[in-house]
Amino acid sequence: MKAKTIFKNYHEALAYFEQLYNEKKAAFAKKIINSPKLKFYGIDAKTMEKIIKNYSLTEGPLDYAYELTSLIFASKLALIEDDNALIDYVLEFIPNVDNWAHIDAIFTYNKVKRLPFELLFPKIRHTRNSEHEFVSRFYYVAFIMYKQRTELYADFLKTITESEKHYTFMAIAWVISELFPQSDVQILDYLRTAPLSKKTKLKAIQKIKESRKTTPAQRELLEELRVIVK
Repeated sequence: MKAKTIFKNYHEALAYFEQLYNEKKAAFAKKIINSPKLKFYGIDAKTMEKIIKNYSLTEGPLDYAYELTSLIFASKLALIEDDNALIDYVLEFIPNVDNWAHIDAIFTYNKVKRLPFELLFPKIRHTRNSEHEFVSRFYYVAFIMYKQRTELYADFLKTITESEKHYTFMAIAWVISELFPQSDVQILDYLRTAPLSKKTKLKAIQKIKESRKTTPAQRELLEELRVIVK
């Protein structure tokens, strides 16, 4: 395997990103990701994958550029072999995040996807109650990795806590919608009885109905539930 090129410092990495700068894509990414402070170079996902594969940088500001933060996170993650150390690093990283994209991207890495639920969740349970909306979003998005394990649903659903923070609220609706295909009866019952706001329930119902996995019969039941909730 070809050794990675290690940037001497983050300024060298930024100079490399500058060569790939795409004004139109940068403006679009800034709008979609909605980070109030990060600079965007407009580097597409496939190109970033190649950069992460071929380059490494473990030191630099996490609050300067979207692509820089991504490279630093991936580079440090690549050096960690111990699962506990990996979780500790992720918990150190997420308070620095000011956008949903960097949070959600964490769960695309194989090292993270392989983490056992029994190891990960006891160590991240506290993040659910964070005042930082992207830290609390992390907790809910993390459970999507274990959506095939329906035996975990009952206990997890009890931990869902209402949130007025937009990106946490959206993560709650998302995770509920992701659990529905595996256990529709359980999730329908949960949405009927859970101590969640009408807003959260309606958003979850909307996301489930929008899924291609949802059958016409299920959509009818969801519409009935929507009327009740509304």
